[in-house]
Amino acid sequence: MKSLIKKYIQDKKVLILGFGREGKSTYKFIRQNFQDVFPAIADQNINLNTEDVEPEGITQFFLGDDYLASIDEFDVIIKSPGVSWRDKNVSFEGKILLSQTNLFLEYFRNQIIGITGTKGKSTTASLIFHILSGAGRKAVLVGNIGQPPLDSYNEIDKETYIIFELSANQLEFVNHSPHIAVLLNLFPEHLDYFLTSENYYRAKLNIVHFQDAEDYFIIDPKNKDISLQIEKSPPSAKLIPINADFRTPIDRRGGAENEFEKIKTKLRGSHNLVNIFAAKRVCEIIGVSVGDIYSGIESFQPLQHRLEFVGNICGIHFYNDSISTIPESAIEAIKTIPNTNTLILGGFDRGLDYTMLMSFLVDSPIRNFIFMGNAGKRMMGIFETIKMPKQRSYFIHAFESLPGYLLKTEKGKACLLSPAASSYDQFRNFEERGHAYIKIAESLKTLCH
Repeated sequence: MKSLIKKYIQDKKVLILGFGREGKSTYKFIRQNFQDVFPAIADQNINLNTEDVEPEGITQFFLGDDYLASIDEFDVIIKSPGVSWRDKNVSFEGKILLSQTNLFLEYFRNQIIGITGTKGKSTTASLIFHILSGAGRKAVLVGNIGQPPLDSYNEIDKETYIIFELSANQLEFVNHSPHIAVLLNLFPEHLDYFLTSENYYRAKLNIVHFQDAEDYFIIDPKNKDISLQIEKSPPSAKLIPINADFRTPIDRRGGAENEFEKIKTKLRGSHNLVNIFAAKRVCEIIGVSVGDIYSGIESFQPLQHRLEFVGNICGIHFYNDSISTIPESAIEAIKTIPNTNTLILGGFDRGLDYTMLMSFLVDSPIRNFIFMGNAGKRMMGIFETIKMPKQRSYFIHAFESLPGYLLKTEKGKACLLSPAASSYDQFRNFEERGHAYIKIAESLKTLCH
């Protein structure tokens, strides 16, 4: 890996574009391994914390609204995933464009299990890692789940499986694909960054675009947008379908029970069955025993903010599904928690179509709907024209206004946060939003005694 990076950056002017978690990881790796290279740093945040950058006076900084203009001055651009450039008239033509993702895919591709999809990436990647670790296989978990790949470099040898959660932002500029690729689903998302669903899907499909006949591509064929993309551009890799119709036996072992009947899991919802079977297919390809696979599935603990049971407070069952940022995930959450009586929706508006979700809600048994943010305003505008007489809708301007509305939930029933929208209007990320909801729910204990 070091020799590969040296090939790209030696005797070049290097710029790290974006100085968040991954940008800082890149800077640290370069400074530790290439003492004569002092990459410049460009970031929109004018108040950037630069305490990890030293020695002072050598590293150049380009901060503020014009930070992207610095690209012209450099030979090599190491781009962090979250940097948005589409509406800024920026070109990388003539530049060497690198990322931690593409460097890992180029150097370690045969050891990488790449997982992407609009929803379910973190759960599936974490489950694969859990099964492999339990089976005694050496593995690291990196990528969009929060661990920059270079931070795990020293843990990797030739026997290590690299489970890589891949976002569309990470996949956008790659020109290599993993040996085993998983595409869980495709739904319109991140339109504020990609502008069109076509751009977003094109980035996602890079996970398979550079595979060959010796590689594996695991998909859910029931997802219509995946099927359309596969029709348009058939993959070169071995296509492994996740059979998501769990009412039909998937395979029978000696005429006995089917796979689904054997599964014991703490994961809730039919959408998680797709994640489980994707993980199972990966582990089968690797050669993990059936016993170790089922044992790993059974012992896996669900990740936080994903249909997380917060507790029974004031006789109300509170659930935190802050990870829900699209209409489809909110629908799945409601199906999974059928006794939902109060639903919290909305947040940052990315321009998604909420018509289908609002129509679904009208036919649901939910009675209280709390909307927030610009996305919530748009949802409520649709919902108000079609809602049933017994359904009540409320709009709040801030998360802190929730407590009084949550207590409208009927005792013995559920209050569900599944926003179907991004959190960026009031929070840094969905985790912060989820923690805020948990804190508010727990604070209600003082009001019901």
